[in-house]
Amino acid sequence: MSAKAPAAPAAAAADAPVAKGSSKLPMIALGAMVIANLGGTAVIALRSLKADSAKAEHAAKEAKKGEKENLRGPVVPIDTFVVNLNEPGATRYLKTTFEVEVADPAAQKELEEDRRAIRDDVLRYLSNLSLKETMGDTSKARIKEDILARTRRALGDDAKIKNLYFTEFVVQ
Repeated sequence: MSAKAPAAPAAAAADAPVAKGSSKLPMIALGAMVIANLGGTAVIALRSLKADSAKAEHAAKEAKKGEKENLRGPVVPIDTFVVNLNEPGATRYLKTTFEVEVADPAAQKELEEDRRAIRDDVLRYLSNLSLKETMGDTSKARIKEDILARTRRALGDDAKIKNLYFTEFVVQ
């Protein structure tokens, strides 16, 4: 009898840790699945928010682009000017082309009708420039402002002309 008694507690002791350990395993697995599910949900939510943010940003850029385009008026190209610069003892040329942005189609029509007078005035102005007066960014900005002033004066209303864009400016 005494031989059987120690066998029973050994069998019970062997069963106890297995039963205790096996009850923790499903809990750990369940916890891992919950964490994985929460992590996956968080990733999906963040991607969705990022996609929504990107869509909103794109829509805002498109709206801003549309606003910018609406602020721009029609553009009238002006024929190329080739003039001798006012340089005693040297033959120097200026070749320039520009476009004039106007406020609306009515101003565009008026500019096109007055193109000859504007070309004449700008031609005389450009041929009076010296080489030094054409060099550098500051000089080009001043020339641009002078041509804008002459064009606005020809149309009689400063609001009709919005801007002037050089498309070519070569000194040789």
